[in-house]
Amino acid sequence: MCVSLCRYCTFIIFIEKEAILRLSIVVVVLLAVNVVANTATIYVPDDYSEIQQAIDASDSGDTVIVRPGTYIEDIDFKGKAITVRSERGAEVTTIDGGTGIYATVRFRNGEGPTTVIEGFTITNGDCVQGGGILCNESSPTITNNIIVGNKVSKQGGGICCTTRSSPIITNNIIGWNTSDIDGGGLWIEYKCSPTITDNTIIGNSASHEGGGIFETFSCSSTITNNTIVENLSVGYGGGINCSNSVAAITNNIISSNYSTQTGGGGIACYLGAPTIANNIISGNEALFGGGISCHSDNAIITNNIISNNQARSEGGGVKLYISSVIITNNTIVGNWAASNGGGIGALYSSPTITNTILWNNTAPLGKEIWAGDTSWPSTVTMSDSDVEGGQASCYISSGSILNWGAGMIDADPLFVNTANEDYHLTWPSLCCNAGNNNAVTELFDFENDSRIWNGTVDMGADEFHLHLYHVGSVVPGNPIEVIVVGLPNTSTVTLGIGSGIKNPPKITPYGDLWLKWPFLMRFSMPAVGGTGISILNEAIPTLWQSGEQYHFQALVGNELTNLMTLTVVAP
Repeated sequence: MCVSLCRYCTFIIFIEKEAILRLSIVVVVLLAVNVVANTATIYVPDDYSEIQQAIDASDSGDTVIVRPGTYIEDIDFKGKAITVRSERGAEVTTIDGGTGIYATVRFRNGEGPTTVIEGFTITNGDCVQGGGILCNESSPTITNNIIVGNKVSKQGGGICCTTRSSPIITNNIIGWNTSDIDGGGLWIEYKCSPTITDNTIIGNSASHEGGGIFETFSCSSTITNNTIVENLSVGYGGGINCSNSVAAITNNIISSNYSTQTGGGGIACYLGAPTIANNIISGNEALFGGGISCHSDNAIITNNIISNNQARSEGGGVKLYISSVIITNNTIVGNWAASNGGGIGALYSSPTITNTILWNNTAPLGKEIWAGDTSWPSTVTMSDSDVEGGQASCYISSGSILNWGAGMIDADPLFVNTANEDYHLTWPSLCCNAGNNNAVTELFDFENDSRIWNGTVDMGADEFHLHLYHVGSVVPGNPIEVIVVGLPNTSTVTLGIGSGIKNPPKITPYGDLWLKWPFLMRFSMPAVGGTGISILNEAIPTLWQSGEQYHFQALVGNELTNLMTLTVVAP
């Protein structure tokens, strides 16, 4: 009897525990429903005529949706964790500052990444700092906006990040903003670490330094996958100026930027320890350092294509001043200097140059490398690199030293197409498998192919791989070239377009298959000839629409290439 009673009691306790548990779950669910129910969606101008009125009426978690139109006001998020989003995108929804007093959009009360502004044209800010957007001790998310036509009397024409601000700035157009001092597009100062990705930073100007971006005072930005073009500064850094920072500048296109009076048409770095890796730095111009001007002992310059830049004095590709920089796996080609150092000019510097191609650079003195003058001697240490003309193309002043190490060659790199600035290596190049593995600092090359293929790293920014890519804009009706770089004399090349992407890919005996079945179409491409190149010239179908994506992969002999994605753009 006693045993059965104990069992009975245990059963009752168990039932009670289950009931309590069910009750707890119900309470939690009700609380969750209540929280969801308490978040609101507010429409402008339906519920409030002004965006600021809607922000003032909102609570954390709310969403403010703004109908198309132009709203002449400046707004302050006041520390609220809310989303303010346009209904139909930045092209038809504008916040026009127009006051000449404040930044058009302000974050200055500790906002975090759950505070979001998305989908607006932000314009006509005219103030002291942050004409378009001001972030002060705040880290919001700024995405899918067009930030144009703003100006400031001090810093940050488009965006100003100051005092421990770390916003996420992604997929914006930041263009044609002006600063009377620094940072025409963006100004970043004092312990900020913003993430700046997938933006187009174009046509901004600064009367002092940093036409596109200026970063200073112990900041550590991540600047990656941006297109930074046609920006202008009077002083250092037409595209980017990083001063006393540890910025990571990676995988960007930095092109056609201009410094009128000093250095660093593409990038200028002063002190700090920036990493400049996997970028295409081309067509920039400055007084010195057309591509890069570097006055920093701890900078790393690796895996970049530095091409066709111009210096009106020294260092067409790179100018070094009091710098012990590491230069590894770069392709420095086609640069020009009016006086010294077509490829690299070094003044009172001690660069270490490894796995690098210096080719077809031009200057009256020191076609490929110029090292110091008698008052400012330099020591240049080189190994495992390809230098056109060898030591004869390097001018070493009295008192300077050139340490010409092992593995140096003077051989045509055999690029795919120098005239079209296509600096992929072809397999017959003597730069393939000719570098020093111990000098490699990055796991991937300039286009994210893995480094050290086939046992030994290649010289230059490109690591030879079987590779599929295209040249030309993807505009309906326009021609493009589809190119395969592979092993010479591979006869069968089939290009396929799939109905989507398999991720993860299907593993096959020929490599990873990324295309989904069914395939939409297949093309036969010319054989990979003795040069290691196959080219297919095609016109983009007129039925393709702007914004659509099409995915391609090729079977070359018995090996699959990488996936290539074409994104259609408007004519």
